[in-house]
Amino acid sequence: MKKDYFNFFDIIIYSFIILIISSLFIASVSLNSSNINSKVEVFIKNKIEYIYPLTKEKHIYTIDAPLGKEKIVIYKKSVEKNSASCPKKICMSQGKISKPGEFIICIPNKEIIKITSKKNKLDSKI
Repeated sequence: MKKDYFNFFDIIIYSFIILIISSLFIASVSLNSSNINSKVEVFIKNKIEYIYPLTKEKHIYTIDAPLGKEKIVIYKKSVEKNSASCPKKICMSQGKISKPGEFIICIPNKEIIKITSKKNKLDSKI
């Protein structure tokens, strides 16, 4: 007696699972490619003071914050705060940001470092 390993419904279920996994992979790849037109905006006291492009090359920029000079590092399409003039330096422990909408906040300096993209400015048309 020959045993069937797959019946018709098994093939449909496996095909459906493969379709879901491949669509999730394609969606994640398309979300990661949104950094093409991204830029880094530095707000101090709710005003844009600096705008830098988000590039693959490593760049170190110095920012004049209210409590002193600070450095941010832009590399491999991500941003990180390298040095801070605030007392506890909590903003440095926030780590790297790489996607539009993410930000680093320094409350003593009233500073926000934010990644923006031309793509995410308009969510929908009415």
